[in-house]
Formats: sequence, C-alpha cells, structure tokens
Amino acid sequence: MLEPFTTGLFSNLGGIAKGVIDVSGKPAAPILKGEVAIQGGRGRFDYLKADFTFDDKIYFGENEIITRQLTLHDPQGNTALLRGGVYHDGFRYFTLGFDVDFKNFKIMNTVAKDNDAFYGQAVVTGKAELYGPTNNLTIRANVASNKGTRIYIPLDGATTVAADDQIRFVNLSTGKPTAQTATHNSSEGEIDLSRIQMDFNFDITPDAYCEIQLDRQTGDIIKAYGQGRVAMKVDTKGDFTMTGNYEIQKGDYTFTFQNIINKRFEIRPNSRITWTGDPYGALLDVTAAYTQYTSLAPLLNTQKTTATADQTRRYPVDLVIKLTGELGSPAISYDLDIKEYPSSSDFRQAVTAFESRLQSNDQELTRQVSSVLLFNQLLSEGTSLFDQGQVNTGVANSVSELLSNQISRLASNLNENLDVGVSFGGFTSGTQNENLLNNLQLRFSYRLLNDRLRISRDGGFTYGQSQYNAASLLGEWTLEYFITPDGHLRAKVYNRNQQSILSQYNLNSTITTGGGVSLLYTRSFNHIFSTKRPTPGLIPPAPVGEPAPATPSPTSILNTTRGAF
Repeated sequence: MLEPFTTGLFSNLGGIAKGVIDVSGKPAAPILKGEVAIQGGRGRFDYLKADFTFDDKIYFGENEIITRQLTLHDPQGNTALLRGGVYHDGFRYFTLGFDVDFKNFKIMNTVAKDNDAFYGQAVVTGKAELYGPTNNLTIRANVASNKGTRIYIPLDGATTVAADDQIRFVNLSTGKPTAQTATHNSSEGEIDLSRIQMDFNFDITPDAYCEIQLDRQTGDIIKAYGQGRVAMKVDTKGDFTMTGNYEIQKGDYTFTFQNIINKRFEIRPNSRITWTGDPYGALLDVTAAYTQYTSLAPLLNTQKTTATADQTRRYPVDLVIKLTGELGSPAISYDLDIKEYPSSSDFRQAVTAFESRLQSNDQELTRQVSSVLLFNQLLSEGTSLFDQGQVNTGVANSVSELLSNQISRLASNLNENLDVGVSFGGFTSGTQNENLLNNLQLRFSYRLLNDRLRISRDGGFTYGQSQYNAASLLGEWTLEYFITPDGHLRAKVYNRNQQSILSQYNLNSTITTGGGVSLLYTRSFNHIFSTKRPTPGLIPPAPVGEPAPATPSPTSILNTTRGAF
C-alpha cells in the first residue's frame, strides 16, 4: 500500500497490519482517521541501502500519517527511535518530516556499484532529520562512528562492464537485447531517486576504518584508523563536497610500482588528510615508513676493515615516504632513516658520514632508496645499482620478502583482531646469514575487550650475532587502553630497547630497556560556537489554479526551528 508513495526513497516495505481506519470525505481527497498496529514491519532506505525492521503503531489523521516514537532495528538488532510522518493535502503534495535518534545503528550498507563517490558500512550513534517533498528530500545528520564502520573512497574511477548501467548487450543476429541486459534492466538499480540533498557531520572515532583507494587495480591504497570531524554534502543530482580534517593514528600505505614492487608502509602518527570542498582535491600530509633490516657493512671501506660481529648484524633502516599536495596527484618524496647505530666507533663514523652525504646529495639519496626498494639493501660507494652481484642478492631478498608476506597474511587470517607481521630479513653474499634467529623479525598486535585494549610487539630476537637475552626476546611492546569507549581518553604503557651507550666499544654489548606511561585526551571540532539555521521551506507552493496545501499538524516536527547540532 505504501510503496507507490515512496518510490525512489524506500523499497521492500512490508509487514502485517491490524487496526481500524475511518474513511470519509470526497473520493478525490479522502480523509483517513485511525491507527494500525504493524507486526514484522520492514523496509530499506534505497540510497544508503539501510535495512530496518519495526513493530509499532502507525497513526492516520487528516492530511497526515505519523508515528509517535517508533523503534527501528537494524539487521544486527541495534535500535533507533523514529518520530514524525508523511504529510499531504488530500493525498497530494506529499512531504516527509522525520527525526531519529541512532544508537549504534547501521545506516549505510553500500558496495562500489551503488555509489562511485563513497561506499561501505556506517554504524553510528547520534541524531538525524529527514524532511521535504519526496522529489526534493533533505537529510541532515550529526553522528559519531562506532565499531564496524568501514568507509571506502575510490579515486581511480575503476569499474566493471557488468556493473555499468549504460552498457547494453545486443544479439547481432536479431538486434534485440540479450537476456543478460533484460535481467539487468529489471533490477532495482533502475530506481529514479529524483533529488536527495544530504548534509552529514561525521565525528570519526579511532575504531572506524577508512580506505582511500588511489588505484585498486595495482593495490595502491591508504588504509587507516584515525579520528576527525568531516562534513559531507551530497546531492544526488551531482554535487558532492567534503570539508574537515582526518588525523591518522595508525594505518598503512601500500606502495606499488609497475606491478613489480609492492611494499606496505606503516603510516606515522600526526599524518592527516584535509578536505576543503572537492573530495578529490583533498590535501595530503602523510608520512609512512617501511622498515628494512639490512646490513650496514656496505657503508664501510672493506679494504681497511675486517668482518666483525657489527658488520654481520642487520640493522633496522626506515625507508620514509612522504605524500603531500592534492590527493589525486600527490608529490612523493623519500628519505632513509637509520634507527640504530653500530657500537664500534669507526662504524658509527662511517654511518654518520653516510647520512650527511644523503642530506647534501639528492642523486645519492635516489640511488640508495632505489637499492632498498628493489634489492632490500644499501649500496657501497661507487657500486652500480645493477651490478650482477647486486641483482642476484636482490632476487634472493625479494623471494625472502614474498615468503614473509605470505606467512604474515596466513597468520593474520586466523583472527580478525590479530595482526601479524613476520620477516626473515634478506640474504647477503657469503655465509653471513647462517643463523635464522639473527634476521627473524616479529610484529604483532591484538585487540580485546571490545577493541578497547590493544597489545602490540615489534622487533627482532637478538641484539648481536647469535646473542639474546630476556629483553631482546620480549621485543618492544605497547599496551594501550581506551578509558572511554570513543577513544577520546586513553592510557598507554610502553617499553623500548636500545644499545647501551656506555658499552659502545664492546662488540658483544647488550641492550638496555626504557619505557614510559602516558595519558592522552583528544577532541576534534570544526568551530567553537554553534550557529542557528533558519527553518527551511518544507512544502512547495501549489501549482497555479490548484488549492494551497494544508498546514501540517501541530504534532509535526516540520514547524520546529532547526538549530545547528
């Protein structure tokens, strides 16, 4: 009964109705009064593909069909309270007016073919209002994300032929559409949405996953968890704007090159994405690092120095990538950061001289970055990037990295709360890698207590050639607890391992441990003082020669002043 009045907005409406309605007035403009109890009610908001169910009463009055406080349930059983209704003038000039309070409710469940601007699942808590004529609907929402929110923003325009509504398959012998086209044309994708204007204010919390898809074909993707305040204005007639700031707390950026190089960079804190209008023209300020454990021996003059334990050890070197500028075509710069220094004074001087050379010589920086990207190792001065021995070693290192990635992926698939990274290091020429334990690196993190407690561990298992103790086996660990569920207030305890400076001349020096405790409070906002919005026009004027629409019932929310959230 209701679907003819909601075509393009709601679908899959159904349920069992029981009640009494008095019908009076003229056949062209009947007056309905009464109430109906709905059992097993259901529906879907088409644009966001949000399914809901309900069991409650619907009230019929003169020129209105309303609900006083209807409880909606999403597929996971979470609730939302709905008030308002549909207003009309003798079943003409239909106008909707609803407000709703969400509590951990799934309001969006779209896939890539549903929306080429953004898609995913949105589970939120907050308030929203929906009002206006059915052919020019306005939706305003001020909500905070909850666990289960996953937003995808595609920037590559990738699509498939089968998903394109404009593609028509024709049988060349008959000239008629094929069965595939006929089936596709009869799908629910043919709905005319008329016009829907949406004004969303999202308070993004750290448990919401966000993915910026720069190139889905090659896997060039930014994956992040963070927080921020983002406003989205969407018009189904074509306009789409975003404003606000999104600060990345953790995540990764998959760097790809010609489908050959595929490395996962960990995004560093304080990276951010800022939107000022155009969603595709957002400003990036993202720093990510890929840690490669490699030998620093190529930085020494091998003719003067014999092999020592310091030279056979593999040290963590960060390949840092910085993305700045517009999101669609960012400027990319690189750097190398040696995170740990050898204990030998001569070796330390060689490493320091190497870092100074990189700062003043862009060509040398490019050469060393290319070597780490391609071959997972540093180059000695004067060595060609494509030296035969270098290439052979690089191939072996690439095989090691491929094996490490596969083991990490299998381990992480065991539990959605578990993230595991295993690295066997690489291989150098000779017999310097006989002990697997020296090169083995283990990174893992686990979330528990409804994602409020997070435990992570990183690093290797030795501090020298075949040398280990309790501190090196434990690695560097972090405990982080969300004191408030939204993550605004958090506590963190951590420890870090480092070589003892007092024993830097001892090749067999041990490591010392240090750590800290921190209490963090964060809050994001766009403005300090709220502003009032004028009441928007809700009922369009009647056409010339037609009676003016009736004034909505005082119970309607349409006559209330809508202040800013």
